Amino acid sequence: MSSYRTRIERGVARGLSVSQARGHPSRGTPRISDLSTEANRLLRRKREPDLSSPAVRDRMLAAEALGSVRSGDYPTIREAERAFGLPAGTVARQLPGAVERRHGRLVPTATDREAVAVVVIAEGVGNRVVVTRGSRVRSLNSGHRRAVQLFLRTGDESQLRQFAGKKVGGVALEVRPAVLEALFSLGSIEGGPYPELPAVVGRAA
Repeated sequence: MSSYRTRIERGVARGLSVSQARGHPSRGTPRISDLSTEANRLLRRKREPDLSSPAVRDRMLAAEALGSVRSGDYPTIREAERAFGLPAGTVARQLPGAVERRHGRLVPTATDREAVAVVVIAEGVGNRVVVTRGSRVRSLNSGHRRAVQLFLRTGDESQLRQFAGKKVGGVALEVRPAVLEALFSLGSIEGGPYPELPAVVGRAA
């Protein structure tokens, strides 16, 4: 009985619903075996995710496409997938807990708890890949990267202040102007919101 309870607790900690963790998901909820297996396996590792892995990159792009619909950049998930160069259905396959059907149409949920790798601008380090849990954290990270790019382009520090003391994936975000300039000059912060991925990436999440 204790091992059964432990299995459920571990599953919930990974972001599964209770029914998924039990192995008997409710109707309409995908089984863990049906999720993007390779991406989930890679993202559950303790070490830094590998951006050269197509599974990790596709999941990141799917999250960005989804975020662009939530932010109003695209009216539908399919249009966002096309803009990000993703095959139809990629968002639903990669992030099944972040979409739902309404009146026969696939739409984003208001928020989600999916595990997705993101590139953060870490305090004293610059670009670093970490795994995040949930759309609110991804949105926080995207906002920080936009604020950094604004500062580097224009010298406007005002948007950086709101991220002081914030963390993404357990990593503190860099907000000190002098340090950001130094990291940029060293190549630790490259040009674009997500330089490791196509230029369209890095809007809302």
